[in-house]
Amino acid sequence: MLTAAAGVSLLILPGASLSVVLLPGVAGTSGFLFGAGLCVLGLFLVFQPRSHAFAGVGAVIIAVASVVTTNLGGFGLGLVLGVLGGAFGFAWVPDDRGEATAGAIPSAEQTSDHREDG
Repeated sequence: MLTAAAGVSLLILPGASLSVVLLPGVAGTSGFLFGAGLCVLGLFLVFQPRSHAFAGVGAVIIAVASVVTTNLGGFGLGLVLGVLGGAFGFAWVPDDRGEATAGAIPSAEQTSDHREDG
C-alpha cells in the first residue's frame, strides 16, 4: 500500500493548481507516467504476491528516478513512500498456505488429543 500511496502522491502533484511550483512539460508527463507505474506496481504487490521481487525492485527504481524527473519525487513524499514500499515488497515472502512443508513441526492444536470422558 505504501507503493500505491507513492504513486498517488506523484499523480496528484502534476494535476494540482500549483503552477508556480510545478514545472509543465516533462515534469508533468513523467509525474503521470511514474505515478501510474507506482500505482500498478503497488497493485501487483497486493494482488500478485508471487511477483514481489519484480514489483519491489521496479518500485524502488521508479521512485528514485522520480527525484530527477518529477519535482523532486513528489516533494520527497513519493520518493520516501516508493522506496519504503518497494523495499518492503522485495523483502516480503508470500505465505504458501495449503502447501505441506517437509520437516514441519505440527502445532499443539494438531497434536493434542481433545477427548471428553463422559
